[in-house]
Amino acid sequence: MKRFQSACVSTDAQMNITAESAPALENERASFLADGMLIVVLFAVANFLLHLYFNNRYGYFRDEFDYISCGDHLAWGYVDQPPLIPFLIHICRALLGDSLRSIRFIPALASSMLIVQTAAIARELGGRRYALLLSAVCALIAPQYLSNGSLLGTTCLEPNLWMGCAYFAILAIQRNGPRYWLGHPTRWSTILALVWRARGPWP
Repeated sequence: MKRFQSACVSTDAQMNITAESAPALENERASFLADGMLIVVLFAVANFLLHLYFNNRYGYFRDEFDYISCGDHLAWGYVDQPPLIPFLIHICRALLGDSLRSIRFIPALASSMLIVQTAAIARELGGRRYALLLSAVCALIAPQYLSNGSLLGTTCLEPNLWMGCAYFAILAIQRNGPRYWLGHPTRWSTILALVWRARGPWP
């Protein structure tokens, strides 16, 4: 009888834990879009669509021909650039074709992601709706970021990388969580660089 009662108690406890954890998960998912973050995401989507629409103007930039050529001859490195941009342009051309919008799909996406990254940092530093929207608008209209989203170049992903470094560093400090350093982009870029170096001499 005692065993049956203890089993019933443990079952009820598990049901209570499950019932309590479900709203917590829902709140965690909803919290990302709280405090104006949903509007920020809409800003990012609008920025992406505008770049896609206008990125077929003015023809190819001269450096884009170099990235296209390197994308046709994939390697672990090149004389003038790392392998990431040629690899990404190779994927875009394989999936989306050779149009200017296809070539500049990655810059448009990176520029839009930067808006969300900026607002996420502002929120992590204690900013509320006004701070999030202000930081997102500043990232949206910054001339350098507008240029990065309009042309394919090796620098179009650099702001995202450094913004990611800052974000994970802030998370590790604010939340006193050393595990956030595991997601730090510099850690993985260093590992990739060492693997790249182990394969042979620098190109």
